[in-house]
Amino acid sequence: MIDAFIDPQLAYCREHPSVVELWYAPGRSPVLVELEETWGKAQAEQLRRRLVDRGLIAADTPRLAVEVVYEAADRVFGVAFKDSRRGDDATIDEARRLMTAYLGTYAPKAPKRR
Repeated sequence: MIDAFIDPQLAYCREHPSVVELWYAPGRSPVLVELEETWGKAQAEQLRRRLVDRGLIAADTPRLAVEVVYEAADRVFGVAFKDSRRGDDATIDEARRLMTAYLGTYAPKAPKRR
């Protein structure tokens, strides 16, 4: 599920390097910062719904948890594209690991066997 979330964003960033320059550049305008925050919350909510619908995280997982992991992965994306216009694959893989490990703590508990 995390790959299905990251891969399209990664492909878009690679196909549109100007977006990377705008999105991850230091000292962005307040308008871009606000736009990114709005986009991030919407993306996090979409991810949360998909994960809950597929039973990968518990339905009572706080929205904040998914927003936090989205923001963390987004920052890692910024690091991946800092020195590479294609995005460093090893760094992107760390974003995948981060999201998977963190969201795994919200996975539904398996029923106990008797």
